[in-house]
Amino acid sequence: MGNLSKKLFKKTQSVPRDKAVKIGVETYKKKAIEEGSRIYAEVLTCLLVYMHNDFGLDKPLLLKILKGADEFMRSIKNFDGDVIAEARKVLKEECDLDMVVEYKKLMELERKGD
Repeated sequence: MGNLSKKLFKKTQSVPRDKAVKIGVETYKKKAIEEGSRIYAEVLTCLLVYMHNDFGLDKPLLLKILKGADEFMRSIKNFDGDVIAEARKVLKEECDLDMVVEYKKLMELERKGD
């Protein structure tokens, strides 16, 4: 085999399976975190625009909400349970707002409007 063919068909070292799995899991976790952060930012952006348009909130109040939401999200990172279930529980207990029931009502109204 000549030098050119040796370069073209150079044997590459394969990554051990356990290392490949670990790299894959770490990459997946990183991408999942990035995707979650992107979705969170998009939802929060829509919420802030809605609050500005419908309630006239100005920049200082919007920034206060943004900062508060960010601090809240950081505080629940270490929560071992289901974060959304816990948030729904707080809304139900403190505001008498059952998100599951209210969302079902919204979906029913939307279907009737079609």
